[in-house]
Amino acid sequence: MKPNSRSNRCVWWAITGLWSLLVCVLLEVGTLIGAPASSPFVLAEWRPTRMLVFFVLALPLVSWARRRLAELREEHERRRQLPSGEDADSRHVTPRMLLWRSPEYVFLAMSLCSGILCAFLLPAYASSSWDGFTHFDYANAISYVVDAQYTGADALMASSNAFVWSQAIEGQNVFPTKNDAAAREVVYDTLEDAEENDALVVCEGTSAFTGDTWISASHVGNIPNAVGLWAGRLLHLGFDGRYLMGRIAGVLFYSLTMFLAMRRMKSGKLALGVFSLFPTLVILSASYTYDTWSVSLIAYAFAAFVGNCQKGECELTLHDACAPLVPFVLGALVRAVYFPLLVVLLVLPAKRFSSRRDSALYRALVVLAAAALLASFGIRFLVAPGGGDPQGSADVSQGNQVGFILADPIRYVGVMLATTGHVLAPDRLVAFEPLAFSAPYVVAPSVPQSSAINGLLLGLVLVVCVLDRTQDDLVLAPPLVKALATLGLACGWGLAITGLYVSFTAVGAPLAEGVQVRYLLALLPPAGMLLLDFAAVARRDPGKKLRWLAPIAVVGSCALLVAALLVTFGVA
Repeated sequence: MKPNSRSNRCVWWAITGLWSLLVCVLLEVGTLIGAPASSPFVLAEWRPTRMLVFFVLALPLVSWARRRLAELREEHERRRQLPSGEDADSRHVTPRMLLWRSPEYVFLAMSLCSGILCAFLLPAYASSSWDGFTHFDYANAISYVVDAQYTGADALMASSNAFVWSQAIEGQNVFPTKNDAAAREVVYDTLEDAEENDALVVCEGTSAFTGDTWISASHVGNIPNAVGLWAGRLLHLGFDGRYLMGRIAGVLFYSLTMFLAMRRMKSGKLALGVFSLFPTLVILSASYTYDTWSVSLIAYAFAAFVGNCQKGECELTLHDACAPLVPFVLGALVRAVYFPLLVVLLVLPAKRFSSRRDSALYRALVVLAAAALLASFGIRFLVAPGGGDPQGSADVSQGNQVGFILADPIRYVGVMLATTGHVLAPDRLVAFEPLAFSAPYVVAPSVPQSSAINGLLLGLVLVVCVLDRTQDDLVLAPPLVKALATLGLACGWGLAITGLYVSFTAVGAPLAEGVQVRYLLALLPPAGMLLLDFAAVARRDPGKKLRWLAPIAVVGSCALLVAALLVTFGVA
C-alpha cells in the first residue's frame, strides 16, 4: 500500500512508525550486545536518548524502503503482463552490452574490490589524513550515540597521532610500512596488549575520548565508519576486526554513492566512473576520514542535477528538482565552504516546472541550503573568534587574522593567488601530492611511477569527460552555465583557503598553511560535468557514436588502479 490518497496516509504512517519503532529497539539491543560493559538484559543500560535518535533515523529510511518495495512490486507485475519476448532485451545482456549500457556496474565492482583490499593491506593505524586518530575517536563516539565506551586499544588509537605513538613504542623508531614486518608486529602487539589489559573508559553523554562532543556538523562525515564499528562490536570482533569493519563501511558508502551518482546520468557516467577509481580516493575510502563522504555526496548531487537537465523539456516535479539539495548539504557539511557551488543549481529553467510556485519554491530552497551551510561555519567564527586549530601555527588568532584580511583585502587576494599557485605547482602535483594517486601513511611510490600513473589517469579522465557527451548535454553548454560554475568553484576554493588561513595560519603569513591538493577532489566532478561540456562536441553525439570510448575508459581506469595498488603495496 502506498500513501496515494488521504484515506491511506494515516494507516501508512502508523505502520511505518511501528516498523521504525521495531528497528529502533533492535538497534538499541544491538548496541548493548556489542558494548564491552553493557547488557540488554539490564534495564538501566537502555538509553531513551539513543533510542529516540535511532527512531528519528529509522523513520525516513523505513518510509523510503516501503515505497521502494511497493514500486518494485508494481514493476514486477507490469513485466509479468508483457507479451512473451517483449522484454527480452532486458533478460539477455551480454558483457559487451553491459559495458556499453551500464558501465557503472563494472566501476562499482572494481571500487568495492580494490577498496576492501586496501582496508586489509593498510597498516592498523594507517589513515590518509593526519587527523586520522581524531576521526576514529568521533566515529567510535557516534557509534554509541551516548555514553561511548573505549577499550584500551580504542583509547590508544583515539588519543594521539598514530605516527607519533608508533615511533615511541619501546624507544624504537617504529613506522610500520609495507616492507617493515617487524615494526608492524610491534604495533599490533601493543594494540592487543592495550585491548586486553588497559581499563575500560566510559565517556558521559555525547563526549568523545578527547573530551569534545561529537555533535558537530562536520562530524556527519564519520557516520559510515561509525556504522562499521557498531557492526564490528555486534559481532564481538577484536580491535583489529572492529577497526577493519569501520574501514569497510567507508568503502561501501563511497562505492555505492558513486554508483548511484552514475545511475542518475544519461551521459557522463564514464568520466565519473574513471574519477571514482582514482587511487587517492580508493585509499581514502578505506581510511578514517570524511574526505570521501564529501566527494561522493557532492558528486551525487551534481550528477542528479545534470541528470535532471538531460531529461530535455519534460516537466520536473518539485521533489525531482530538489533531489540534489539533500546530498549536497550532507556532503558539504564537512567542508561547508563549498556552498557557493549551489549557485549553478539556479540555472534550471522555470519552464521545466509545472507552476511558477514550484519554480520559486525550488530557488528559495537552494538559497536556504546555501544559507544553512554558511551559518554552519560562519557562526563558529563569530562566537569564538579567538582560537584556532591546535595543530596549526603557534601564532594563530582567528580574530586578528580576520582583522588583517579586512584591513587589506587586496593584499589578501594576493595571498590566495600565491597559495593556489603553490598548491597547483607542477612539482607539488607530480612529486609531493599527486592529485589522482597519493597514499599518505604508506611508503610513497617512486616519483616516476606515481607521476606516470597520475598523469595517465588525469589524461584519461579529461579525454573521457570531453567525449562522453550526447545532445542531451546541450542544455548545460551555454556560457551562462560555465560562468556560474566558474564563479561557484572559484568562491568555494577561495573560502577553503580562507578557512585555513584564519584557523590554521599565523597572522599575516604570505601563504595559507594546511591547504592540501586533495581538497580539490570534491570540486572535480562539478568542474568536469559543467566546464568541459562543449556544444560543438555534444552536437556530434560522441557518447553514442564512439563505441571504443566505454572499453577504453573502463579497462584503462581499472588497469591504472591495479598498477597503483601494486606500486603502493607490492613487495619491493
